[in-house]
Amino acid sequence: MDDLPEILPLISKSFIDYPVYAIAFQEKFQSRKQYFSFLHKMHRVEITPYIQQRLCYVAVVEGKIVAAALVKSPHFRPTSWLNAIKAGVLSLVTSFWSRNIAKLLQFLSLAKKDCQHRFSNHSWYLEMLAVSEKMQGRESGPALLKNLSCQKSSANMANNCF
Repeated sequence: MDDLPEILPLISKSFIDYPVYAIAFQEKFQSRKQYFSFLHKMHRVEITPYIQQRLCYVAVVEGKIVAAALVKSPHFRPTSWLNAIKAGVLSLVTSFWSRNIAKLLQFLSLAKKDCQHRFSNHSWYLEMLAVSEKMQGRESGPALLKNLSCQKSSANMANNCF
């Protein structure tokens, strides 16, 4: 969890123009700064279980985190309500009254069904990849993924990367 303060802004900046988030949330906010703050809070809730379960991997250049990958394992445990509250889910409640949230939930439901159809319950897959703006186009993301894919087996993955 020590890297959370560095990972959160990286992910939030990487996804600030993500069309799904823009459709569901952006118009609710009066400024880009407020929208970024919301994304920061939302991603804190989203990535905390990955960090706790050692399924968040980072690429570091000159002591700075320049990329982060969230990898979903067959044994991934979603966060409990208590842990979600600790991660800040209550600060998001007012944002969920947006009229566009139904669109987001419908999209996420369809995406989840598609993933369940394509992957077995025994598959590892990339949930999210974020690369700092300065490092985009420099192979940081592919290098991080290549390092993850070099593992001999999924059983060793959580302990042997980085």
